[in-house]
Amino acid sequence: MGNLAVAGQRLTAAFLNQYYGQADTAAQTVTAATQQPLTTSYSIPANEPVVGSAYQVFFAGTGVWGSTQQLLALTFVVQGIVVVNTINGIAAAAFPVSAGFRYAGYAEFVVASTGPAGTILASLNYTFSETANAVNPGTASTNTISVADSNSSPATIDTTAAIPVLVKAGWANTTGAPTISNRKTIFRKIT
Repeated sequence: MGNLAVAGQRLTAAFLNQYYGQADTAAQTVTAATQQPLTTSYSIPANEPVVGSAYQVFFAGTGVWGSTQQLLALTFVVQGIVVVNTINGIAAAAFPVSAGFRYAGYAEFVVASTGPAGTILASLNYTFSETANAVNPGTASTNTISVADSNSSPATIDTTAAIPVLVKAGWANTTGAPTISNRKTIFRKIT
């Protein structure tokens, strides 16, 4: 449910765009040992956020752990700033050599204050499950890893400028050719 405009009220972007969503199936693949875009990057218009605005990014896909096990870390990046860094990520030994996996996750943040030194509180959550493969016919029920993380103090962003939002991923090393591919991204403003 939205708000009713009062006669003479100034209609700002924050008022007009109370709730919205976007989605795509543009595949993003990460094979690098540095943080690279995993999801599509979405942009929140300058001056749109108000205190209490909340945004979410949902993502899901598949991958292969690689012939040499490597740690995998995801980060939530808002306006070029890493606001949640699960650098400890998923340990290299979490899945067997060359294991296939599927995953789904979401990142979200709430605006705590606005302006050139606005602040947000964010979280990043994801679950990875091993899929059966020729090397290790394990099942998702025996090999599932979940990570939940949030920033311990507000992150500073400039709400008066455009705010790109995305999730990145990176492997500890490229030895063994580990791969993670995002298959879908959903972005929405929920309040």
